[in-house]
Amino acid sequence: MVVTRGLLDEEVLDPAATAPGGRLRSAVAAFDAAGEGACRRLRASTSASRVMYLLSELGDDGRVWILATFVEATRRRRSLGWTLPPLMWLGAESAFVNLGLKRVARRSRPATVHEHDFRLRVPSDTSFPSGHAASGALMAVILSEDSPAAPLWTALALGIGISRVHVGVHHPSDVAAGWAVGAALGVLARRSRRWFRESGARSS
Repeated sequence: MVVTRGLLDEEVLDPAATAPGGRLRSAVAAFDAAGEGACRRLRASTSASRVMYLLSELGDDGRVWILATFVEATRRRRSLGWTLPPLMWLGAESAFVNLGLKRVARRSRPATVHEHDFRLRVPSDTSFPSGHAASGALMAVILSEDSPAAPLWTALALGIGISRVHVGVHHPSDVAAGWAVGAALGVLARRSRRWFRESGARSS
């Protein structure tokens, strides 16, 4: 079980901060406290924790989304070439978040006691934003287009993001930011695909 000792850095936890952005930091601290409180109650259930740890592991390295891409290609009766654009966007998102945003933000992980009931790969990089949440939102947006499995992909992305708070490796605001980044990239991916499709139709 993960016992959370602290949610944010001390400067973020201080609601009396008078520096510019103090109100934003206080709002983030309140959001994180509420999200952590909800997960704390959920941790009381062994069954719920087992599901959360499984979801967290599925999100490692985007493995579940690679599988989901091939599932969608099979369902749509498309060739393997159909999988290339989604997987390229997944790689681009990972680089953007892990090599870009995280190195700029440099936010510390939650201060936790690492006593886990189930297997967990504990990350060593910085916390903001959540790469699991970003990749989930990106792929859910891409794969849900014209797909009857859209509710499944959306639920999976939400579950993986929540699991990262549950297992104690992300602040809730890390996950919310990851979802926002991933969704924005997913919308960009869908629009670019439509643009290329329309451009090809006009030139033919």
